[in-house]
Amino acid sequence: MEMRQLGKDGPEVSRICFGCFSMGGAGVWGWADINDEDSIAAVHKALDAGITFFDNAALYGLGHAEELLGKALGNRRKDVLVATKCGYWRETMWEPKSYRDSSPANIRREIYFRFIGRTRRSPSMNRCGSCLILSMRGRPGM
Repeated sequence: MEMRQLGKDGPEVSRICFGCFSMGGAGVWGWADINDEDSIAAVHKALDAGITFFDNAALYGLGHAEELLGKALGNRRKDVLVATKCGYWRETMWEPKSYRDSSPANIRREIYFRFIGRTRRSPSMNRCGSCLILSMRGRPGM
């Protein structure tokens, strides 16, 4: 697997990034109708192929994809980098309305609840990897 350095001083990651959108499961926004066992098997194949960069988001299955990635990575999580996103949310998987909130207060809330692990929505995000990129959906104040 070809590797690349992220930025000037960042870690080396695989040139190919594994997208976890479909791991969210079925939902009104088109998450794939894929079962957890197939998702875990796909992550294991990616790891075996040398992929060390994974893209995820709390929106994917309302945290299910993040929790499932943490489970699939297991003791190999120290070997990968996980990029995730904040600032965009839905209350239920079947609700077509979404909420965008990239305010500083909401970003702090998401960091606290998702990465410290004190929420019912995504309690195990901090198990996903030893290094993390957090990107924002939308501009601040939206």
